[in-house]
Amino acid sequence: MLQSEVEDPFTIYNDRLSAQPVFWDAQNQLWAMYSYRLCREVFMHPDAHIPPVATAGLDEYALAITARLARLSNPPMHAAAKQAALLLFSHMQEPCVQDMMTALLPGQGAKPEIDWINDVGRTLPVGSILQGFGMRREESIFIAGRMDALLTVMQPVKTTAQAAAINAIAKEVYRLLEEQLLRRAFIKEIINTLVSAHAVSPEEALALCVSNLAGLLVQSYDAGRGLLGNALLQLLRHPAPRGAGSDYIQACVVETCRFDPPVHTTRRIAGRDMHPGGYAIQKGQMILLVMAAANRDARQFKAPALFDAGRHNNDEHLTFGFGAHACVAKAFSTRLAAQALSFLFDTYSAVRLVEKKIEYEPLANARVPRHVYIACSQ
Repeated sequence: MLQSEVEDPFTIYNDRLSAQPVFWDAQNQLWAMYSYRLCREVFMHPDAHIPPVATAGLDEYALAITARLARLSNPPMHAAAKQAALLLFSHMQEPCVQDMMTALLPGQGAKPEIDWINDVGRTLPVGSILQGFGMRREESIFIAGRMDALLTVMQPVKTTAQAAAINAIAKEVYRLLEEQLLRRAFIKEIINTLVSAHAVSPEEALALCVSNLAGLLVQSYDAGRGLLGNALLQLLRHPAPRGAGSDYIQACVVETCRFDPPVHTTRRIAGRDMHPGGYAIQKGQMILLVMAAANRDARQFKAPALFDAGRHNNDEHLTFGFGAHACVAKAFSTRLAAQALSFLFDTYSAVRLVEKKIEYEPLANARVPRHVYIACSQ
């Protein structure tokens, strides 16, 4: 099922939660889990592994990125890959969102409509990370313009054309990221830490850093613009009360992660026989975790179908995963979206949705608006 083909997937999720929150899908040969408790249990299970992705046809640079990504790795490599990602993130400078938004949004006298997804969403998350690592403007433009191809490194199955598209840009992207990291004073400290903690060579430690910087960009691309789009839609449907400030917008972004998340599903594969919740899952069987359904589980969230920015536990959503493979950019992503939306509503006195019907990208696991046209007046 593609998100572009379904008007309201939450109706399907609610039916599953009520009737059969866990079931064996014989047609697709996988276990589908919808309940919050079991999704979280599988996320935490040491034998629930990341499924392998196809690497056939990829060149050495594309393989260098794919093979070391924390998001795609399992033990024993995962510990080193995740630490590389965390160390990189800890050294990233806070981007100047206000300056970036000023450049992205039209000024007075410009076009009256903004495509929030393509004018802002495709650029801001990736651009913020690159700015945070001091990437030069022309290099940032080059990488941002190749994200659609780079994104496919995450896909479990790749066509020949997709592999060729990755190969066409992998070498230059890899070398740009490597050169950028080598210009940063902190990289020696990170390399030394990885060498000491995981008994890898300095060359392998650097490769882990390059790969996981690419991974941060890839993971921010779909999820970032999806969160920016979905959160804007919720804010337009649930305007801030009089006197509410940026705290309300931040709360709305977090509640959007629960109520209308950009990422709906993820997969695991049983590394050995497992019994989460008493269900007998055999080694090698695939598990589909429907986080968007778990986020609407009434056993975890009171009145889950209600958008409530003041909900006391809205940050318990599973949109960014949980456990060892939880997204390291969770706080950054929500903060960036909140800052961008605060800037939008501070800059314009009125923001109006132009088209009420929203179409979504043809993606199976992510609900990302194709366009969100808004009219803004100062």
